[in-house]
Amino acid sequence: MLRPVEAQGAAAEDRREEREREQPAGDVRPRPADEGERERREDGGEDQVPLAPGRRPRTTLTPTLVHRDGEPVLACGSPGGDQQDQWQLLFLLRHLVGGQSLQEAIDAPMWHTTSFPGSFYPRDIEPAVLVVEDRVDDDVVTELTRRGHDVRLSGAWSLGRMCAVSRDPASGLLGAGANPRGMQGYATGR
Repeated sequence: MLRPVEAQGAAAEDRREEREREQPAGDVRPRPADEGERERREDGGEDQVPLAPGRRPRTTLTPTLVHRDGEPVLACGSPGGDQQDQWQLLFLLRHLVGGQSLQEAIDAPMWHTTSFPGSFYPRDIEPAVLVVEDRVDDDVVTELTRRGHDVRLSGAWSLGRMCAVSRDPASGLLGAGANPRGMQGYATGR
């Protein structure tokens, strides 16, 4: 007899196999049972896709902790589904490589691509699309377009909700940066 989780997994597997039989040849888009956190039921609702051997759970949660010489020195994160990894990468490159302060790295114009299959139903893909805040210089947008990107302008302060805190292990000095986008974050300290 199957336990409830096993039964749910078996039912999800049966639905996945049925979708594969119905899928046109050559269609390589990921399907909810293969990639997603949820699976759509016949009644229009959604079930969580259970953990099981051979399954690939997918989450977009990406809290980040940066270490230097084994010591934690920076924690950062952003909500935002598939874009949050991209926004965090921009932030980390600006701060760790470019030398910007936490706040400068957060405040700089953000951008992301939608060229990868989405994590959420209907798992859209938009090849070559680059979404950029309209604070990016016009000559940069022109050059990106010339290079074949489908550049889509977003509001001046609309992409990402990055926040970060840091601590210098040697001095104990704390630092923080909060996102002005959406007026949802604040950095304070004592």
